Amino acid sequence: MDWLQNDIPHWLQWVGLLATVLGAGLAFWAALSAKGAKEQATEAKLQAIRLGSVLRLGDLIFDMQELQAMISRKDFHSISAKCSHLRGRVVRFKTESYNLLSESAAADLDLVREQLEAIGRVAATGKGLDENRLGRIQLAFGHANESINRVFAIHHAEASGGG
Repeated sequence: MDWLQNDIPHWLQWVGLLATVLGAGLAFWAALSAKGAKEQATEAKLQAIRLGSVLRLGDLIFDMQELQAMISRKDFHSISAKCSHLRGRVVRFKTESYNLLSESAAADLDLVREQLEAIGRVAATGKGLDENRLGRIQLAFGHANESINRVFAIHHAEASGGG
């Protein structure tokens, strides 16, 4: 190999060394950039999931407002059916968002499910005066609505970058 180095001018050997060092530096920079891009992609994916959960919670809150309208009309049969539907949606949301939920949010969703079950049970049974049934339904609805709005606020703050 000595004969090869003797044939190449000294200044050209330095250019080759400089090109090698520059190439290694660029490869290192590319590796760091790729890692940063991967982290950004992961963060973007989590942000999209958070925004999706906020939208689903907003839709649940809209359905809760529909339930409130049914309660004000004293339409007990519809209340019972809507509560059954909402309970299923709350359970699905909790299952799908399991990794995103804090313990307090999971407890709030459990409370929403329990209150919706109680509302459905009271609405389905024909016992008691309508005013008493309506009072129990409104009380349970208030607890459920407060809990679902608390979960929505937590998720909205996280999706907005505040949590």
